[in-house]
Amino acid sequence: MARPVKTVALVDWHWAGHHQTYFKYYASVLAESGVRVVPFIPAPEDAAALLATTPAAASPEVMRRIEPAEVAHGGAHLPVRPRGLQRFLKQASGFRRLARSLRAWETRQRTAIDMVFFDTMYDHDFANASAVSSLFGWDWAGLYLHARCIHTPGAAMPDGGRVPNGRAMFRGRRMRGLCVLDEGVMPQLEEIVGQRRLVRFPDITDATTPAPDDRDAGLARKLEGYARGRPIVALVGHLHRSKGLEAFTKAAQDPRLRECCFFLGGEANLAGLTADARREVAKAWEAAPNIHAHLQRLDEASLNAVIQASTVLCAAYVDFPHSSNILTKAAVFRKPIIVSEGHLMGRQVGRYALGLTVPQNDVDGLVRAIQRLSSGRWPDELPPARWSDYAALHSYERLGEAFAELLA
Repeated sequence: MARPVKTVALVDWHWAGHHQTYFKYYASVLAESGVRVVPFIPAPEDAAALLATTPAAASPEVMRRIEPAEVAHGGAHLPVRPRGLQRFLKQASGFRRLARSLRAWETRQRTAIDMVFFDTMYDHDFANASAVSSLFGWDWAGLYLHARCIHTPGAAMPDGGRVPNGRAMFRGRRMRGLCVLDEGVMPQLEEIVGQRRLVRFPDITDATTPAPDDRDAGLARKLEGYARGRPIVALVGHLHRSKGLEAFTKAAQDPRLRECCFFLGGEANLAGLTADARREVAKAWEAAPNIHAHLQRLDEASLNAVIQASTVLCAAYVDFPHSSNILTKAAVFRKPIIVSEGHLMGRQVGRYALGLTVPQNDVDGLVRAIQRLSSGRWPDELPPARWSDYAALHSYERLGEAFAELLA
């Protein structure tokens, strides 16, 4: 019989985008459940400020269960991207370095770590997980973020490698459980992981908004000034090909939407576009009178302020069968959203009436969807939006239930 989990090492190897949000809420929920949490993160100095914005911060007793991040410094950077044997050796090296850090903490604290939880797992991190975890002396579990081994098995990845076989990743003897955001992949993953726990996790988001006079509200104020009362259509996040940049840019230039203001917010990576497409979108972002581009990473509070100021959120992604945190934000802030049909996001938008779906890369469909939603009034022909139902499905409370299921 497995002994109860008392100490969890919470590991993040990336520390960008929503990783910090996942880390802080996972640490908070685990500590509230009575578990001792040891963060192993690339920037331990960030931990205190992040945790101060969680429910755990209200209880000194709960906060004491989260070890000071300085104790766990080191071993949180996993070199990835190489292919073949070199990738295997790099991943094995990353797991070994993490193991040394875990072992050093156990020695200092004279306490055993019962389980390692990876708060986000990508295929390129865990392509050889079954093999390299034999070099890793702890039970482990984690959130498998995109489930590419189910959605696009064998497909090319951006680093030039191939999406690995799920059996090769998740049949290691020390893997205790797997968490996913997409309920649609659970039947296939259940067959792969066997008797280990498979848990659907909520795609929790940070809904913190700054005060109107706060510095983090500055971009939203600037955007509202730029819009001058026009509807604001926003595309935010890490801006790359799969975010539907070409269709969004072409829609912004359509004369039918000349009364709308289009906002692009986040780091831009145009490498996935053709040379001609890169030139076209870059020129439009610079010259179009109704496009405001802020091509820098947005912290969570600034991002939320921009979403709050927006009329419509655009997430008509391309070749993207995965979950996206922007759906949770749309529900929390009650903003209609447009997504591509045929994948998970399309099913969720349809099921919870969060907005409209369009075929991917369909510029005319996108224009017409924006026309229907940009008045600021919910279209009469659509069923009532179930914002609260979707937000509850991805809430902090649901996260506690999911971790309880995993650790039972």
